[in-house]
Parts: sequence; structure tokens; C-alpha cells
Amino acid sequence: MFRRSALASALAACFFAPMGQGANHPLSALTHDAAAGQSRVEFVANVDWDFDSEAPGPFSGLHPTRPGETAQITLDRAYLDGAFQQMARSLYIMTDGRHRVEKIIVYKNSLYGSNVDIRIRKGCGRSNASLGGWGNTGERTQNYALWGECDPAKGAMIVETADSLGQVLAHEQGHYLYALYDEYVEAGAPVDPQRPGFPAESDVARNSIMNNQYLFPFFSRPVDYMSGDYDRTAHGRVYRVSAWETLTRPVEQDPASARGNGRQFFEAFRGVDANIPRFAGGAPDLVNAPPADWRAPEILYVSQPRETDVLLINLAQPASALAAGIDAAQQFVRSLPVGSRVQLLSYDASGVVSERAPLQVLDENVRGAMVAQLGSLAAGEASEATGAALENVLNRLRSVDRNPGDTLYLRLYTSGDAAVATAVVEAYRQLRVGVSVNALRVAEAAGEGQTAGRASLGALARGTGGDFVSSANPAALTTAARKQASATAQTEIVATRQHSFDPLRVGERQSLSFSLGAHEEEAVILLAFDEGDMERAEIELRAPDGSVLRWSAKEPTPLSEGRLAELLEVEVDPESEALLVGIPADQDGWRGAWTLGLGATGEAMRASPELAVLAESALILESELMGVDEGEPFHPVLRASLTKDKAVTGASVEARITAWSGWDEVRAEYRVPLADSGMPAHCDALPNDGIYSACLDAYVQAKGDYDIRIFAHAADGQARLRDGGVFARPGDDEGVPMAGFSREVDEVLEFPEAAPDNPTPASGGGGGLGVLNLALLLPLMARVRRRSVASVS
Repeated sequence: MFRRSALASALAACFFAPMGQGANHPLSALTHDAAAGQSRVEFVANVDWDFDSEAPGPFSGLHPTRPGETAQITLDRAYLDGAFQQMARSLYIMTDGRHRVEKIIVYKNSLYGSNVDIRIRKGCGRSNASLGGWGNTGERTQNYALWGECDPAKGAMIVETADSLGQVLAHEQGHYLYALYDEYVEAGAPVDPQRPGFPAESDVARNSIMNNQYLFPFFSRPVDYMSGDYDRTAHGRVYRVSAWETLTRPVEQDPASARGNGRQFFEAFRGVDANIPRFAGGAPDLVNAPPADWRAPEILYVSQPRETDVLLINLAQPASALAAGIDAAQQFVRSLPVGSRVQLLSYDASGVVSERAPLQVLDENVRGAMVAQLGSLAAGEASEATGAALENVLNRLRSVDRNPGDTLYLRLYTSGDAAVATAVVEAYRQLRVGVSVNALRVAEAAGEGQTAGRASLGALARGTGGDFVSSANPAALTTAARKQASATAQTEIVATRQHSFDPLRVGERQSLSFSLGAHEEEAVILLAFDEGDMERAEIELRAPDGSVLRWSAKEPTPLSEGRLAELLEVEVDPESEALLVGIPADQDGWRGAWTLGLGATGEAMRASPELAVLAESALILESELMGVDEGEPFHPVLRASLTKDKAVTGASVEARITAWSGWDEVRAEYRVPLADSGMPAHCDALPNDGIYSACLDAYVQAKGDYDIRIFAHAADGQARLRDGGVFARPGDDEGVPMAGFSREVDEVLEFPEAAPDNPTPASGGGGGLGVLNLALLLPLMARVRRRSVASVS
């Protein structure tokens, strides 16, 4: 029998926070008016330039829709206004007036990264979209003002006019918002039965916006497939019906080939006759002349948005759960940037909300005081009062002053689940408050869950654009807090290598090699030990340039040989039994292969030392478990994405699943490849979009716990940086070859003890270094960064 140590479990369960399925941004919204039969959509967008400074351009090139003519554009606000208004006109027409764009909030300098609905780039590229991306964190449409060849030696550059860009934006919403596939012909591409969602040369183009957005702002109807030739478009091969028939039927009626693509059913399409939409087949000038009942959206440019975070702590929970919540909330406050606005509230067994610290702008003094105030909180009488507290805190949130475009989050720290009235969920949606739930699962705090007229905490978080973290591991809450505090950051602390050494005998040495490459900045090597084992350890770390650093608990002053070894920073945390070595960025000799030798002196080690190699990087591996939500058929699909601003394709990705029986017995182990193939057999929606998928039905069936570690790696030149997504025009983007890399990330899947017929497990991704609470790691990386800057100057 293999014994899983508490340390190993903590590390395995928390390298990254779980990815929820909330909106990309709390200000993204879709509000349905049942009486009018119409929904209002509010999008969040960003551009990769500063619209407050001089506008990029003018750019000259071929006109996109008039052969032989040239066009010139300048990317000022007037250009963006024209593009967004055209998108709104086209979306209104293509949905038969059922969806109307009410507002578009625009941030500059790529603020919020991919956690927006629409990204617009000033450079060259092929516009694309995540399929069914609405409501899924990190998925978006990516759109370019210039396309074709930007290198004049290779061909002519084509520019998108404001009108044509707006039409492209609408086409991409067909993919992103509605999860529809293309209906155009792709020359030179044969039909691939394993990738039905990809256009082919033998297809027959339909008069629809999913074919040519410049001419046809309509979705296809049954009449467009009168001959039953569904096999003659990518859309038809996947859904077996026209676009309107797809939109007007329940998701559960979609064929297996559409599984995992993220399609949602929208109330505005309920009961619509797919045969007679109002605008389909109308005159092409509807593209530029909208119906009389169309109204232009509000377009709001936000230069300096403020974020307000209101922390709400449940005092009516077991003391152990409260301690976990306090640790996570303290980590959140420690990680917030100076200048943020923050408030601390708590609630008691009756759901009465009390202010512990007023709303204030964060500086270092405020940060220290709030961390101390959190540490002073004590548990009271246990009770499930979360639903009442969430209702009671609404008036406080309504009084928070916000400028248009400012974000407001409620950060809830509780345990178990709770039943929240659907009217309360709707109130949070209307307030545009993102509710981030950080819940420890403990048996004595189990809540009511979802019942008629009431919603679960997970549904509340997903419905408001917040995060949902539910884990039996306190460390996962702590790491999720750090990620939530840095949601606008362009880089993350990523795991490039994790490893469990075997327990070492006296005099024994074990070695491990790992690489740090072009995509990493400053890095940290962490060795974590079980209690008492660190005092028996000695290490030898050899850098790519031949420098050597030696350390042992018997002689804690590091010994070093070589230039780079003198720059490494060693820190010991005796309480956490952890050793950290900081590696500064921008130093010659540290990129390449490293070797770590670990030995035991004096006494044998009792448990397995754990290694984690971490680095700050914009190349991030993220994972998501789909098909495990309450009330839905249980069809677990694991998805992983690699992103460095654009999609990363061509990597090797694998999941290693450990199924546990109880705490300490391994029931089964599996190695499952994840594919970016577009094949239904892999539950992958699109080929070469940077999203790697695997169906888990065959591996995740019985009750119990599952640890899932995802590995992604590529040798030099194997992976490519490319636009990904579904392309607006035929053709393929070959992308740019990338330097080699490796990444790892974890997911945790836990079934309730009494598994129902259709189990509804809770999923939670790993975080980072739970045993260290990250409080030690982050200051060390900050010091490494300061030293790196000083050495360059």
C-alpha cells in the first residue's frame, strides 16, 4: 500500500487555482427580457494600444471588399466606434433582433489580457475566436485591423475598414457567443472525418454570416440545407442542422460530435421558428442599413479603471475552516497591488453582516493592519447563514462608489455550500458584482445545495463573472487567493517541473535534471520535506554555465563555485521544512539544463522530499474540467490550454490520473494524452486552436478522489505561437516556432462519499506550495527581481 503524505497531497492539490466558468469579466452580461423576447448583451473589449495617446496609423493597403481598390485607416476612437457599431448592427440582424448589444466597455493596453470578450490588435493576423467561449474564463475573440501579409516582399497588406472590421467581429461572435461552425469553402483542404468542424474544398458555401460576413449578416435556415447535404459544411457535419435550428434546440439534443464545444442555450431563442427568421434572406444592404428598431450601443472607453474588493468572512463555521479562510484572505490582501480599494466584512450565525475594516485605498500600512485584523477574527456559533448574509450585504455593495468601467468583487470565504435565492443571484448580476467563492469542503458544514428557486454558490460565482474554488484542501484556497489578486497581470508564477524523490537512505544520492528556458524570467527552486527530514538533507545544484552551489543542514552557509552561484539566493524556512533557491532573471548562464543532487546525511529520510521549479512567465498552462456541473449529465472532459498572449500549438500534453480509495490507497493510475485534434473521439472542438482535450468517461467513474497532473512540453521548434481559434477566412496560420519549454498543472476531482446515480463531483485545480502558504515564496521572488534589476543597471 502506498502512503500519500500530507505534504505530497498538499503539493499535488494546489499548483493552480481551479478555473471556473464565470464570464470572462464581471462587466460582461447578457440580460433577458422575457416580456420583450429579447436579450441585451454587454461586451468587454480591449485594444493593444493606448487610445489616450496618438492613434496608430495611418495604415494603407488593399480594401477588404472592393477588389483593386486601396483603403487607409487610423486606429482612433472614431474608427473603433464605427467597428463596434457595425458589429452591433450585424449581431442584431443575424439573431433576428433577439439579441441586442447594449454596451461595449473598452480598455487600453490589453488590460485584463484574455479575460475579455473582444480583443483588437493593431498588427497583422487572421481574426479568430474561441468556440463557445462566452462564460469561460480566458476565452475570447481576437481580431486584427490588418491582415494578409505585412511583409511587402511577400504580398499586399489588406486593411479592415471600420465597417468590415465590425462585420468580422460579428462573425467571430457566431463562434464565441453561439458556438457555431463555419459554412464557407476552404480550397485545397479535403474533408477529414476525424475533424468534422473544419471547412473543406468540397463544401458548398451557404448564404450566411458564417460564410461571408461582408455580404450575409444572417444565420443559415433549414431552407439552406433543403437537400439534406449536412456533410457539405463544417457546421452541418457537427450539428446536422442549420444554424437557426441549432440555436433554437436544447443543448442536450446536439450530437456527440459537438460535445465539449461550450455551446449554451439562450432564452431569447426559445420557441423561435427556425424557418422564418425576420431578417434572413433580406437585401444585402441590411449590412449597412439596420432595421428601424435597432438602437446603437453605448461605447465606453475606460482609461484608469479602479478595482474594489470586499472580503466577506463567515464566522459561523468550524474553527478549522475559518482558519483556512483567514489564511486565504490574508494571502489575498498581501498580494493586492498598492492603490487597490479593499474592505473587510464578516457575518455571524444569523447572517448579520458587520464591518471589520472600512473601504480604503491600500498602502503598506493599510495592508498590515488588515492582515492583522483578519488574524484576530474568531469563530462563533456554527450555522449555515451564508445565503442570508449574501442577501444582507447587497445594500452595502450598492453604496460602493464606482465610475463606469470600475470593477467590484465580493470575495466570500466560507465552508460547505449554501442555497442562495435566484433573486439574489439576479441582484448581483444587475449590480455587476463578481462573486468569488472560496469554500472549504467539510462534512459538518455541508449546505443545502441547489433546489427549486435557489442556486448553489458555484452557480452564483459562474453567473456573476467571479471565481469558484471549492476544495477539501486549505492550501488550494490560499493559492486561488493569490491568483484572484493578480487577475490583471500579464505573467504568472508557473510550475516548469515537479518531482517526488524516493525517501533517501543514509549516504544515498538522487539526481534530477530540469531546464529553464527562453520563456522564463526569475525562478525559484523549492524543496519541501516532511517533519524532521530537512535537517538530514544536503544538496548540490549545478547551473548550465557550470557554477555549483552546495548546501546542507549541518553547514547551512551555502558554498558556491562560479559566477552564477554567487548570485543565487538561498532561504530556509524551518517551520515549513522548506528550502528555496532564488534564480535572478537576465543573468548569463542560467538558461538551459540544471542538475539537482539530493542526499541524506546522518539518518535516513522518513518520507518523500518534494521538488517544485517555479518561474515567472507569460507562457501559462491552464486546465479546466468540464461536464461535472450540478444538474448536468456527467461527461467529464479535461481541457488544457497553453497561452503566451496567442495560442501555443504543437506541444505534447498528457494527463496522469491517480484514482484513490480513501486517503492512502491507490486504486488505479492512468496516462491519458490530450489532443488538439478537433476530433470528437478526443472531445476536442477545433484542431490547432491551442486547446488540448481528453474525454475522461473511461477513467473517472467511481466515487473517490482523483489527482490529475497535466504535463505540457515541447522541444525547440516543435511548438508554434499562432492565432488559433476559428479563422474568419479560409487558410491556415503556420505561426512562429517557439523555444523549448515544460509546464505542469494539477486538477483535483472529488466525489461525495455517497455518490448519486448521476454524480456531481466538485472540481478544483491545484494552486501553489500550500505548505508554504506562498507567504515565503512571493517576497523571495520580489527580492530576486530587485537584485536582477540592480545587476543590469
